[in-house]
Amino acid sequence: MGIELEPGEQQLGKWIINFRPAQGGLIGGNLVVTATRILFEPKTNVGFSTLYVDRQYKGVLAVPKSDVTDVTVEKSFLSKKVHVTLSDGDKLTFDNGAMSVDKVVDAINAR
Repeated sequence: MGIELEPGEQQLGKWIINFRPAQGGLIGGNLVVTATRILFEPKTNVGFSTLYVDRQYKGVLAVPKSDVTDVTVEKSFLSKKVHVTLSDGDKLTFDNGAMSVDKVVDAINAR
């Protein structure tokens, strides 16, 4: 499979990170942030196919940055999370464990 960029789309960063769906659980995968989209490809499809069906494209969670209304960070000693709030009220949470999320936040905020 793999994350496919659109023609002319510029990748700002790529991370191996965990996605925490609002319904609970933890899904590991690849996060790619471009100038126009946030893309997450799970390592496995277990349970992912039923989540965010309207935001999926070829098995990848794909969110236009124009839908992002807020980006916040939650930091503790062993957990660094990025919370992305979307215009429809959905919240996406990416958890990088003890690793920094500063570059992820910078890439998401870059327009």
